[in-house]
Amino acid sequence: MTDTVAGNEDPRYANVSPSDISFRMENVRRLRDISYATTFLFYLLNIVEASVGAHLFYFDVSEDISLNIQPYQHPSTQPAYGLRLSLNF
Repeated sequence: MTDTVAGNEDPRYANVSPSDISFRMENVRRLRDISYATTFLFYLLNIVEASVGAHLFYFDVSEDISLNIQPYQHPSTQPAYGLRLSLNF
């Protein structure tokens, strides 16, 4: 038993217009293009993450890293106050 009738038309699609088929084909193409772009962006993000990870492989993360914040007064005729930041690593 076949699903075709005389004239090679499938009865399941007898009520579908050519413009509807065209619309659906364009929608599938648009979704395909979005899928390609998303896949490319994830692949590019993976490359960037791997490069950053390789660059920071030998980065020192010991306990000697510290940030000291101290008040500061500039020695001048008119005093200026601020903060002194000291980063030790």
